[in-house]
Amino acid sequence: MRRALLVLLLVLVLACASPSPARTPPPVPRQPPPESLLGDARVARESGDLPLARARLEQLVLAAPDWDLPRLDLAELLLLEGQDLPQVRSLLGGPLRPENPRGHVLRGQLAELEGDDLGAAAAYAQALLLRPDPDVRIRRALVLERLDRGDDAISELEQLRDERPDDAAARARLATLYERAGRLAHAERELEALAFGSGRPGPWRALAEFHARNADDAKARWAEANARALDGREERALRPLLPSRN
Repeated sequence: MRRALLVLLLVLVLACASPSPARTPPPVPRQPPPESLLGDARVARESGDLPLARARLEQLVLAAPDWDLPRLDLAELLLLEGQDLPQVRSLLGGPLRPENPRGHVLRGQLAELEGDDLGAAAAYAQALLLRPDPDVRIRRALVLERLDRGDDAISELEQLRDERPDDAAARARLATLYERAGRLAHAERELEALAFGSGRPGPWRALAEFHARNADDAKARWAEANARALDGREERALRPLLPSRN
């Protein structure tokens, strides 16, 4: 009996002295890949959740500071909101792929917000050298017009007309600059193209006012008559139908 008790005590002592089995540490949560965060940010922006988009982009910029796409997305978002311009400047000051015009476009927009039209014109010019873009071209034309560089603005608008001939606003602006520069035949051609192509009275009335300003009364009356005819057509189209007499 005593021998059995001694054996039992020895077993207990050995059991207490043996090390407890090591516990497996809990798994470290996996961080989503950067591409997934960028996709989440873009989906949030498209759905109108700008705070979430900004939070995701700021997280991504911290995690991958050398990746230019999140920095460009965040800079674009901040410019859209019109805030944190120093942060935008910092984001755009990092390394950008030289073949991507987007960074130059955003630098141009930042320069416009800061009142630096010279810088904006230069940035937009760099973007257009890399890739023709009608929206960037009209931005540059408007900046050049503010800088009193009318000939350069006309050149940009002429290229825009060739790239996007149906852009009525750009062609109307081009007609204004032609007239201001004394190139009346060119202005008349643009205004007539707008009038004949629209089917609405407004462009005809603009053409009539152009001829009136330049003392061509016969053409002014002709254009005004076309405007009135279209006014009458619109009025007839909008007039409610009379009830039938069945």
